[in-house]
Amino acid sequence: MPAFDAMIRAPSTGFARRMRRCLAVLFLTAIWAMPGLAEPQATPEMKAIAKAGFAPEDIGFVLIDLDDGRALAEQTADALFIPASVAKLAVVYPAQQLLGADYKFQTRLYRSGDTLYLKGGGDPVLTNIELRDLALQVQALQPKGGWKAFFYDAGATGSVPEVSNDQPIQATYNAGVDALSVDFNRIQVNWSRDEEGKLAFHARAVADGLNVPADWVQFMPAESETPPGANFLFAGDGSDESWLYASDLPESLPEEGAIFLPVKQPALNTARVFRALAQRNGIALPEPQEGMVPPDAVLAGTVESPPLAEVMTGLLKFSNNMTAELIGMATSRKLTGQVLGPPESSAALGDWLRQHLSYVDWTGFKLVNHSGLSSESRASPRQIAAVLMAMAREPVLAGMLNKIMGDDPKAEAAAKSGTMDFACGLGGFLTAKSGKRLAFAIFLLDREKRSALDASFDRRVLAPTPGARNWLGRAHALENTLLKSWRERF
Repeated sequence: MPAFDAMIRAPSTGFARRMRRCLAVLFLTAIWAMPGLAEPQATPEMKAIAKAGFAPEDIGFVLIDLDDGRALAEQTADALFIPASVAKLAVVYPAQQLLGADYKFQTRLYRSGDTLYLKGGGDPVLTNIELRDLALQVQALQPKGGWKAFFYDAGATGSVPEVSNDQPIQATYNAGVDALSVDFNRIQVNWSRDEEGKLAFHARAVADGLNVPADWVQFMPAESETPPGANFLFAGDGSDESWLYASDLPESLPEEGAIFLPVKQPALNTARVFRALAQRNGIALPEPQEGMVPPDAVLAGTVESPPLAEVMTGLLKFSNNMTAELIGMATSRKLTGQVLGPPESSAALGDWLRQHLSYVDWTGFKLVNHSGLSSESRASPRQIAAVLMAMAREPVLAGMLNKIMGDDPKAEAAAKSGTMDFACGLGGFLTAKSGKRLAFAIFLLDREKRSALDASFDRRVLAPTPGARNWLGRAHALENTLLKSWRERF
């Protein structure tokens, strides 16, 4: 193109400069219009996203080579998404670093004269079995006149009646959290018609082969019609666990049924379960009262949780929110020396991550609790990938994630998932067919639909949001498509 070359070399007059700009534009336009160069080459990821029916801004991901830290594939990796339960990874890593894999939670009994104290240590996996074993340790210590008072002390952690106030009240995954928590803070409820044709309810605390009637849980018919999908409404206060049940057609309960309901006063409920178990073993205790263990009290019994590594493996497998909150609060107490509630505790661990993984930009990272059960929490794919890279250096953590793809023994994936209506995520490790070790974080979010849901959400209703199931099905299918593509290509 001699004319073009000549113009490029021409003296820099005003006319020449204008002509050079015009010719350059025409030249580049002609090149762009040539066959095969009409558009930038679409990546396999872009094709998969389009095929799944998502907009590019709905998804963010990053794929990291664990050997050298390079990003092999990414899209909007610094955009903020709702992490849901993937946020639990941001609890597991600090907990292992600060508490240690061998850390054990303790629940203790103290005595002072004829008074007995049950003190919680935040054990997230405490069951009726351990409470019975604890009661047996004081069987031979009963005062001659019997126990005159029984107190429970849950001051070792923060306390909340539910994990999140923007989630259904009736959901068992939204139970209360306290230093004394038993059987994952849920109560099994059965009902049927009695001889008079009235609904009769029976509640019990359940464990492996050791169930305790929870007759302190009360049920009353709702005086007004409940909204569709709201069969039970919490009506308790700080001293009881009471529920209203739907009694008007068309939202009345069936003739018989069973359900689990969340406990909203965990410490009091745990103390009552302990009292019932103690009575089964010949130990009569008065109704429990809240109170701190005095300095002169003597240790009378102790039960311990399994090591933290085992508890966290269960957390990543079953994703229990209460467990995440108690582990997180124990970790922040070790870090700060203070008893913090879930929001403050989560913020403290977020600050710790910023300091210890400072090579990543943590702008916008926000967890309002440790479980991820909130639409207000935010994290980017690159931030979660940084946590995964740190976990990969710790053998005890790297093996905790659940396998999600193992059809080829040389190419498998293990990950933590997170799901909310119109928001989901997946973070974990992938071994490609080449043998390369990879870390990945994938998030999807329909911001418009999620915002609309938050604005109109009725916490009394447990039923799923219309359209959410289909959206999540497409999102999970896309996650799987990306993982399969990555293990083949890298």
